[in-house]
Amino acid sequence: MDEVVAFTEEMLAACRALGRARVVLRNPVGVVEVFADLGTLELRDGWAHLCTEPFHLHLHCHSIAEVHFRVPDGEGASASRAVWFADKNGAPLLLIVLDQAKGDRATEQARVFDALRAQHGPSRPLMSLDALPPRSAMS
Repeated sequence: MDEVVAFTEEMLAACRALGRARVVLRNPVGVVEVFADLGTLELRDGWAHLCTEPFHLHLHCHSIAEVHFRVPDGEGASASRAVWFADKNGAPLLLIVLDQAKGDRATEQARVFDALRAQHGPSRPLMSLDALPPRSAMS
C-alpha cells in the first residue's frame, strides 16, 4: 500500500461523481444495504451523511483508515467495480458497489472509477481532517 495518505473527506467527496450505486454500511452490530445516488452524500462535522427518504446512513469519517478500489477478477456476470472504505484493521465499513448504472451512466461511472484508481492506486491509507491538530497547536 502506498504510504502517501489522502484525506478521507476528500476521497468521499470524489465518490459523489460515481452516481447511482449500491451502498453497504457495516458496523459491529449489523449491515445495511441501500441503493442511492452518491451525489446526495454530505460531509460535515466529521461525518459522512447519506440521507434519502426513507433511509439515513451516517459514518464517522475518523473511523475510516484506508480505501481500496476493487476491480472484477474475471469475466463473471456478477463482477462489479467497487470502492471499499476500511477501518484500521482492514475490515470494510463502507462499500460502494457500482452495479446500478446502465448505458451512458455506467460508462461515465467506469471512467470516474478508473480515474480515481489511477490517481490513488488500488489502495491508499486515509486520514480524516478531524485528526489534524488545530492550527494553534502547529504554531
